[in-house]
Amino acid sequence: EVVYAETGEGFNNIDALPGAGIFRSDDGGTSWYSLAATANGDFRWVNRLAVDPVTSGVVYAAAVGSNGSGAIRKTTNGGATWSNVKDTFGRAFDVKTHPSISGRVLVGSNGAVYYSTNGGASWSDETAGGNQLPPTHINNGRFEVAFASNATHLYVAMAKSTQGNLRSEIWRSPDGASTWGLRSRTAAL
Repeated sequence: EVVYAETGEGFNNIDALPGAGIFRSDDGGTSWYSLAATANGDFRWVNRLAVDPVTSGVVYAAAVGSNGSGAIRKTTNGGATWSNVKDTFGRAFDVKTHPSISGRVLVGSNGAVYYSTNGGASWSDETAGGNQLPPTHINNGRFEVAFASNATHLYVAMAKSTQGNLRSEIWRSPDGASTWGLRSRTAAL
């Protein structure tokens, strides 16, 4: 019966509207109330929410603050209080939790991908430019992320602008972010 809703649209578009934080319903959406801890500039735009599949009350928010900086924020008590668990390269666009394993969190921003296996206590930067990883940090990109239903496959869809050309790519990790491989690429537009 518990449902969370994010507000604001922080995807760098000119007509993006600021939000009023995060709202919660305890009766399946019949009535809603504002989470007071999110009614501030740190939650000006909340692009995505992800709920932990096992641990009740744990929610992650891909948030953009009033100053334009991105962060992943986490609550462990259903939204009463929030902590910053990761500052992102550029705006935080996407956050996903593994569908069945607690603590696995995948994040996409407008230029980077991060992965945590311990609920945000530590993070690996999957776009650090290492062997077989998605491209290094880029400005003007949009990285969306996903978990496959199995325990190990991760996906990154990225739209990036390089040298004035727009290109889309799909990357996959078959082994829990140990290695990555390019699966698909569009021609520059």
